[in-house]
This record gives sequence, structure tokens and C-alpha cells, in this order.
Amino acid sequence: AAFTHAMANTSDSAAARALQAAATSGASGAGAAPVPKGRALELGADATYDISDRVAGEEQPQLEVLPITMYVTEYAERQFCQIAVNARYICYGLRAGQVRVLHKDTASRALLRGHTAQIADMRFSPATNSDVLASFGVDGNLFVKKIVSPAGDGDIEEKELLRVTVTTDVAASNVPLTPRVRWLSKTRIVASYGDGVFAVDVDPKAVEPTTIALDLAAGADAPEGVVVVAPMAGKSAAVDLAVAPGANGRLAVAHADGTVRVWSPSSGTFAQDSAFTPFDDAPDAPLASVHFASNDSLVVGGENNGALAMWSLPLTTGDDMTSSPEHVQTLTFAPAGDIFNFASCAAPGARLVL
Repeated sequence: AAFTHAMANTSDSAAARALQAAATSGASGAGAAPVPKGRALELGADATYDISDRVAGEEQPQLEVLPITMYVTEYAERQFCQIAVNARYICYGLRAGQVRVLHKDTASRALLRGHTAQIADMRFSPATNSDVLASFGVDGNLFVKKIVSPAGDGDIEEKELLRVTVTTDVAASNVPLTPRVRWLSKTRIVASYGDGVFAVDVDPKAVEPTTIALDLAAGADAPEGVVVVAPMAGKSAAVDLAVAPGANGRLAVAHADGTVRVWSPSSGTFAQDSAFTPFDDAPDAPLASVHFASNDSLVVGGENNGALAMWSLPLTTGDDMTSSPEHVQTLTFAPAGDIFNFASCAAPGARLVL
């Protein structure tokens, strides 16, 4: 009932009234710049932010919220992304690997099956008006499915477009397995599993699903439609990856050994540009996240995202590719033993990371 009340497209709903009030307020206050809250950091200077020490002006207004759903799960500090949202649907992963789908307007529900273990990452296609969802689980299964809602109040249906099953055994590691998937374009995704990274084509109009068994140790012998960017070789696992905004964006991969590797598109595959260690004080500690804040800058999260470092990347245009990434600024959170953050890139065009 709360979901229907919050999300229904009716003129007298609480959400609609809130939007109308905000629009009216915005119109009446045209020209008045909002006063920023929070703490401004000196440009280029490293800083420490103590989460228990608030100063005047940092109080944040709380948003009004209504619950969509709630289920009990075990507490675990994992950098998983188990929620995906687009214009029509809210999706979230369940403990056994199913994906719950909720239609924002009709409140219709569906359960997508196929994964046999927890989902580590879910992303909707960037295509406009596309309801194509990619999901990657710790079981090594990567699914791409199109979500379909018949006209009226019919049941939500799914159409499987692609299934990739990674068959390579992952080397034992004290770093939890964190599969990742990102969209390179409307028809191509890139994913990481263990220390392997691969790209695969997606046909959003496919009549029959494509099923691929992928040995990530095979390298150049990958199946048709798959490019192995970095084969599994028993090296340090990839913990996160990011794609730069815009066409032909670069690929950045953060690893459990504290290293970031940057790749550029090259003739259908990727060529490595650079590799660097973003945290000198803990060069071997596992990283937690990496995000492009613009085409030529990265925000990298250290262990548990207890520190965030911004790095500037050399341009990929022109003939000079000899320059190396340069450190811009590091923000460290305190007290050090109490920090676990989940970092999410909200708007790379605005250099905004949450």
C-alpha cells in the first residue's frame, strides 16, 4: 500500500503534491541561488573529515520517505550493487539470487529467476526507453533480460537476451568475490570476474537468447561476440570497474592489490594506458571503488572507501601518451576504525560522487 501511495501517477498522491509544491517554490524563488551546505575543501589540498565532528552549517535537511518494501538480511560489508532503477522499474536482488521487479506506475510485481546465488551487480541499459537489465552474480552467471509490461494491468514478463556463464575457477583469495558489470554502449557490456575482464555484445532485439560458456583463461580464444580484455591468470582480483562518460570511453579497473589499471578502446578491444597506486600510505591495501568524475579524472576508494582519492588522467588525444596519472587530492574519513562507505557515482558530467 505504501508503494502504491508513493509511486502512483495520480494528481492527488503525496508524491505529486510534493512535486507540485517544489515546482511552485522553484518558480517563486527564481533567481535566488540555494545556499550550499556541508564543508568546502581547499582545492588540491588533502583533508580529513571526522564524521563525528559537525560544525555550524553542516546540518542536512531530511527527505520525507515512504517504504517500498523491507526484508530481513544478514549484515555484511560488501561493495555489492543490488538495486537498479530506471524510468519504469525498481529492481532489487534477493538473498537466493532472484530479482524482484516493481513497476513504478502500476505497482505490478515480478520475480526474475536464473541466478543461483547472490547478485553482486545490476545495471539498466543506458538506451532511452529501454528496459534491458544486466545482472551479474557470484555464481558466475551474467544475465541480460528485457522487462516487458503488457498494456493495461497485465503481469510483468521477462525476455532473456543473453546468458554468459564463467566456467573458470576463481583462485582462492581473502578478498570477497565482487563481480561487476557496466554498459559500454546500448549494445555492449563489460564485466569483471575474479582477475578477468571481458566485453560482450548484446542484441536488444534478439528473438532467441544467446548462451555463452566462457573460460576466462582462454584469452584470444574467446567465443564469438566476446573480447577478453584481461584473462584470468591467478592475479589480484578486480573489485570494481568504471566506464568514462561519452562514446568510446576509457575503462578503469580497481584491484585488490591496491592498483588501478586504465584501458582505452582500440580496434574492438582495449589497450592498457597506465597502471598506478592511488594511496601511498597503504599501497597494497585492497581498493573498494573507482568512478569517473569526468572523462579525464577518477575518484578511487581505498579499503572500505575509508579514503577517496582524485586522480587526473592524461588525455588520450594527440601523440603524447607518455605522461602518467597525477594525484589531485585525497579525502580521508575518521575515525579510521569505524568507516565503511559505499561509493556511488551519481552524475559524472557534474563531477558528483556520493
